[in-house]
Amino acid sequence: MYIMSVNNFPTRAGLASSASGFACLVACMAHALEVTADVSGIARLGSGSACRSMFGGFVEWRRGADPSGVDSIAHQLFNDTHWPELEILILVVNEGEKAVGSTPGMQASVKTSALLQQRVASIPQKIEALKLAIAARDFGTFAEITMKDSNQMHAVCLDTYPPLFYMNDTSRTIVDIVSQLNVAVGKLIAAYTFDAGPNAVVFCLREHIHLVVRLFLRCFPPGTSDRETFFLSDVYSMSDFSQSVGSGLADLTRFPKQGALSRIIHARVGTGPRVKSEQE
Repeated sequence: MYIMSVNNFPTRAGLASSASGFACLVACMAHALEVTADVSGIARLGSGSACRSMFGGFVEWRRGADPSGVDSIAHQLFNDTHWPELEILILVVNEGEKAVGSTPGMQASVKTSALLQQRVASIPQKIEALKLAIAARDFGTFAEITMKDSNQMHAVCLDTYPPLFYMNDTSRTIVDIVSQLNVAVGKLIAAYTFDAGPNAVVFCLREHIHLVVRLFLRCFPPGTSDRETFFLSDVYSMSDFSQSVGSGLADLTRFPKQGALSRIIHARVGTGPRVKSEQE
């Protein structure tokens, strides 16, 4: 059997490339062998978060109780049509490999971070609150939990010895821009989250997507040579965001950082792995 895997996301940069890669591999093998059972547990053996990527929509990775891990599998909470208004932006700060990978980084945190156990203890309650927010399509609660959890994870990284510096100055600028935007508008209309890397994922609703993208394009304008490939989307183009951000947000764009982002990728909640047709 000949297997070729191609990923259009930066690899080992904190954007779940291993999750998508192993999910793709397991899905293809299951299709080739005509396996119809749940194979998310098999995907988890390659990359923990790959089990979630076996489904579309909103997915929970269940911890399980069996010491062997056999019941540590993924479960789809809602399909991809549950919250169609939810928009996603991936702000690619650095496409290079991070200095410390996710696995050794987590191993170091387990050994040395005093904050980690407090974080672990709070996770079940947060998961239940987040599930309720998603069920109700409550963006304000969803946004608050998402950002606070991201902040807490990186606090654990800093508490690890030696400390793990996954975020950089551009990452922190993104946090500041989203925070100031929410304050200026008077409610949470955008939410950031960072995995083990400097690259951001920003959520917003469709009614605010034009404002959020315009703001980021003015804070992080593309370099002169990569304008055509800077914003990637199957729905929008750069010309859709040519208007100004308005006088109320002008202060946020006073010091643009040209070239600080390599690209912005727009996405929506996906359908999960699928077999492409010959025409595709």
